[in-house]
Amino acid sequence: MDQLKKDREEQKFADKQATRQKLIERQAEVLRSMKNKEDEILNKQVEEAEEKALKIFEEQERRRQQLKEQIEKSRALQIQKKRDEKDREVAEQKQFSEFWKMRSDELQVAEHIEKQETKQRSEDIKEYLHRQVEARQKKAEEDFKNELADAARTQALLD
Repeated sequence: MDQLKKDREEQKFADKQATRQKLIERQAEVLRSMKNKEDEILNKQVEEAEEKALKIFEEQERRRQQLKEQIEKSRALQIQKKRDEKDREVAEQKQFSEFWKMRSDELQVAEHIEKQETKQRSEDIKEYLHRQVEARQKKAEEDFKNELADAARTQALLD
């Protein structure tokens, strides 16, 4: 009689353990699924940020090329004027050279600033995304711990 009672209690305990294990496994799968979804979202955000940075870079390159073409065109016009107006060209060439040297310096400064800003924006985005990943991972860990604690409390209540 005592053996039967002991066997039933052991079976009941084993059933509770199996139920608990199934609950834990189910919650672990839910957490894995949530993490995968969050990773997909994060990867998409990173990809979008990289695409945006690439578009900005390409636009800057296009502008730089346009400016270069404009400078070359302007120089060609100056050469033509030189042929036609030899006397005036000396003064115009000096003025032209000073203007473009100053403009080139301004463009170099602007380009340097743009590069620094682009680099800073890129670093800020990376840092922001890294903080998001850490926050999500921490939240997922806390949620998992809370669910395990809840499961343990539930199991304790069942026992």
